[in-house]
Amino acid sequence: MSASEYITQLMYWVNQQLDDEEFFPSSQESLFRQDFSTVIAPTIFRRLLRVYSHIYHHHVQNLIDYGLISMLNSSFHHFVLFATRYGLIDSKEFAPVRDVIRNLS
Repeated sequence: MSASEYITQLMYWVNQQLDDEEFFPSSQESLFRQDFSTVIAPTIFRRLLRVYSHIYHHHVQNLIDYGLISMLNSSFHHFVLFATRYGLIDSKEFAPVRDVIRNLS
């Protein structure tokens, strides 16, 4: 599967997860599943990290050329802070973008 197809399918899949009441309950009376913070959220975040990694490794120059690099960096910085704060991604998973993360701080 090409990167474009992977990203399209991933975004569709993530959207399905977000819309699924079993994974993301919308009423205050409903509880999140017990495996939400250990399986569901980490799976989503690891897969999204792959997209960020791909963008930084293959398309960053395009974003620089279009003046969008600060938006990407801001989005990724927030993503990393959230993922690390809540332990959603193991630190070794960040290896492909470790230099990017160092430069964001």
